[in-house]
Amino acid sequence: MTRSQKKRKVNNLFGSPAIALGIFLLALSVRLIYLWQIRSSPFFDMPMVDAGWHDSWARSLLQQHWIYGQVFFRAPLYPYFLAAAYALLGQGYLMARVAQAVLGSLSCLLVYALAGRLFNRSVALVAGVAASLYGMLIFFDAELLIVVLIVFLDLLLLWLLSGRDDRSGWVRPLLAGLVLGFSITARPNIILFLPALFYWIWWKHGRRDRPGLFREIVLICLMIAVVILPVTLHNLRAGDGRVLISSQGGINFFIGNERQADGKTSAPPGGVVYEDSNRDNVWAASERIAQDDLGRRLKPSEISRYWYRRSLQEIGQDPLRWAGLMLRKSYFLINGHEIESNISVYTAREWSSLLRILVWKGLISFPFGVLMPLALVGLWLSRRHWRKHLLLYLFLVSYGCSAVLFFVNARFRMPLVPVLIVYASSAVVWSVEQIQARRWASLILPSVILAVTLLAVNTRLFGVDHINLAREQYLQAIVYERKGLPQRAIEHYQRCLSIDPYTVQARYNLAKIYRQMGYLEAAILEFQRVLALKSDFIEGYNGLGIAYAQMGEYPQAIQQFRGALRLEPHHGWAHLNLANVYLEMGVADSALVFYRRAERLLPEVGYIREQIDRLETGREP
Repeated sequence: MTRSQKKRKVNNLFGSPAIALGIFLLALSVRLIYLWQIRSSPFFDMPMVDAGWHDSWARSLLQQHWIYGQVFFRAPLYPYFLAAAYALLGQGYLMARVAQAVLGSLSCLLVYALAGRLFNRSVALVAGVAASLYGMLIFFDAELLIVVLIVFLDLLLLWLLSGRDDRSGWVRPLLAGLVLGFSITARPNIILFLPALFYWIWWKHGRRDRPGLFREIVLICLMIAVVILPVTLHNLRAGDGRVLISSQGGINFFIGNERQADGKTSAPPGGVVYEDSNRDNVWAASERIAQDDLGRRLKPSEISRYWYRRSLQEIGQDPLRWAGLMLRKSYFLINGHEIESNISVYTAREWSSLLRILVWKGLISFPFGVLMPLALVGLWLSRRHWRKHLLLYLFLVSYGCSAVLFFVNARFRMPLVPVLIVYASSAVVWSVEQIQARRWASLILPSVILAVTLLAVNTRLFGVDHINLAREQYLQAIVYERKGLPQRAIEHYQRCLSIDPYTVQARYNLAKIYRQMGYLEAAILEFQRVLALKSDFIEGYNGLGIAYAQMGEYPQAIQQFRGALRLEPHHGWAHLNLANVYLEMGVADSALVFYRRAERLLPEVGYIREQIDRLETGREP
């Protein structure tokens, strides 16, 4: 291959190499600046909620030599990606985020390449720069969430599929199937794109090329199977071969469609909260509620089916309610406001001047409140060349539907954003060309579309712009508590409760800190408020009992521990606490009874056996 042929091949792939390199460096520079600024965020070295679970999972994979001993509840690709980053770059949070910044910059390069393939170099340049400076992409590229990986994989998939077939017709389908398989193992809802993809392949080949149609579909399916099969086999070895990728589909569908669903909240059912940071709250809640309802232990696939069945029952009981909910979620999908699900981007602006410039809201929510209207204009303008754009149309519709079927928030719609950037950029370039040519009449209808959609997507209906400020304060309080800064934690718990006095977990955590710091009267008051809000909160009784015991109020302590045992007879710590109180009171026989029960429930606590031995031999404990 001659030098000119090599240069032409590179140009066909990425347009001008110099411009492509410039876009990559611009995107990377902006992301590194953002990383430098958010080092002061309390969440930078203490990821929370989903990011915290990903971090915990990735670190456990390193400790357990890449072995995960359970059926996957969440799709596994991102935690393994994060674990690989930790293994190669060290287990600090900065370098893992730098690796994600590089991956996010490559996504901007793919936006540039995709726009150049569908339109021209002018559109490609605008799209590449827009993606590089798009605030939400920058924000999510620095979060320990799936977004950075899924955006890259989906863009790579679309770029591969939109190119011309090689002569043999083998390479591109194989690569596309491989990438699609990885995308499925990162976030399985991309599976809903498969019917649309197969339709597009059938439409592309037509009736005249049945062998080509068959070959492309088979190759794509084969590579998808190659990627997914190890995940399914892992689940089989872990005890449930009916889980293809992960078992969270059923509970997520329920959360997004149940009778009380608002279309954007992803809280555990029943408001159940667990303090084990190594286990997903939604996972734990879904398992406990399903098993309690059916009265037996269930496999992960059975738990998922339970929640699907329960969801469909509620939908069938009131289909009009569900139809209204789907319309509301569709509105959330295209609205300019960025709905939080982990940490709100509007809170993150506090730690980054760059983000304050690139993401804001007023009469217009920037950037999505501008991107969406421009993209709709671009989509309308592309209609005359619909054959060239059909693949992206199908992706936008199918992926959008996959989000609406569950629940909608900022990160779940992010895979749509790069495609929308391409069409918004085409609208901008076209408008400039029309203005330069003084074709004013041609601007009338696009201007109307722009104005109407600009107003529509920046409305504030159905509480779309509600930010759970209490939750934001609650998460910061937990971070400071885990960092050993109790006064800062108290400050944020109090702020949380001033916004929402009914946040049970925040009040419980505040009570625990008061007790640990020796403010026993304040602790007792908060524990009592916890139980007034949630009378079946087992840990509330246990915590109140400990506080009474520390004050020497043993009868009240016993009453609270027995209250915990009425709700959960096998609560090991309540048995142990009762044993300790009886020992302090000098009632050795009762203490011995409860120590023996505690030992059966808490065999890992060696201290219990020591106390039993002392009591049985009559020695002073």
